[in-house]
Amino acid sequence: MNGKEVEIWRLLVNSSQSVVVILCVAIVGAILVRKKFVSENLLDNLGKVIFYAMLPCLLFTSVSKSLDLESLQKLWYLPVVCVIYMICGFGVGIIINKLCKVPQEYHRAIIIASGFGNSGYLPIPLMTAVLAIFPFFQNLNISEDVGKSYVSMYLIAFSPLMWSVGYTIMAQKENVIRGFHIEWKKIITPPIWGIILGVIVGMIPAAKSNFCYADGHFYFLYKAAETIADGAVPSILIMLGGKLAYGPQPSGLGNKSIIGFIVLKMIVFPIVALCAIFALRYYKIFGDDPVLYLLLIIEAAVPPANNLIVICSLVNRRIETGLAALIFYSYLASIPLLTFFIMLAMWTLNRYFS
Repeated sequence: MNGKEVEIWRLLVNSSQSVVVILCVAIVGAILVRKKFVSENLLDNLGKVIFYAMLPCLLFTSVSKSLDLESLQKLWYLPVVCVIYMICGFGVGIIINKLCKVPQEYHRAIIIASGFGNSGYLPIPLMTAVLAIFPFFQNLNISEDVGKSYVSMYLIAFSPLMWSVGYTIMAQKENVIRGFHIEWKKIITPPIWGIILGVIVGMIPAAKSNFCYADGHFYFLYKAAETIADGAVPSILIMLGGKLAYGPQPSGLGNKSIIGFIVLKMIVFPIVALCAIFALRYYKIFGDDPVLYLLLIIEAAVPPANNLIVICSLVNRRIETGLAALIFYSYLASIPLLTFFIMLAMWTLNRYFS
């Protein structure tokens, strides 16, 4: 093989490793559920532990240690990009509904599934794996905490939007006002509190020195949070694998709608986003931060947020099986697709950032 072929092969191997690492842990979750070692109820309780303890601690520790005034000034536009991705995703969902003749009762589900990807549970372990595996990032001495802090800044906009805008779109008209009253408290979720506390500690030098460093007075609290956070990534992947263990149930959504969603949202949309991202790089809009570009590509390519099933169960249970089927097949498709887009992203980063 010539030098170019060797480079492409190396990128393919490293990209596959990043996704396969995640897949292997998720398979453990699926096996545990199928062998009846873990019940559906226990899996739901694990999700609560992740949501109320592990993920907030993970976001707090990663943000507080890696964030400062300079990085905040550099990353303020990540929540803005989140809004742009959401709006563009809604547009893709409308196109899918029209082109694929999606059944009327699933129109809202397709729109919010297109607008809200798995922006936290999947990008965090993916960023961790990519930063640890690819020599490109190892040579730059970029820590995994940096990747987690970037995801955290993106989530500052994502979670409130999903529980307000996403909830409202999914809800029936008669439930919208009541839904807002009930769900406003869910907008500032425990993970968002973890991000907020991390920003406060990271931005105040005295607080950062007292919490984040071994000689600080409150370092024991930070260390305790870090210990809890260490279980977040494997627990998230085990839960995702367990939820998909038995595959989808029959639904009225139809194969054409699911295939159309995968093609337009998970192939066409990331390609367009990749072109836009590197156009911004060419015109130096976002500077020369390769971690930022990697995150934006991953966020464009991820499958739908699994929390959409939670929203669906609250406001429209009639389409729950159809949405679950869409999410299931999207996650299956994401295995080769995420590998491809990570490889494409790293090839571009190697070419333009080396």
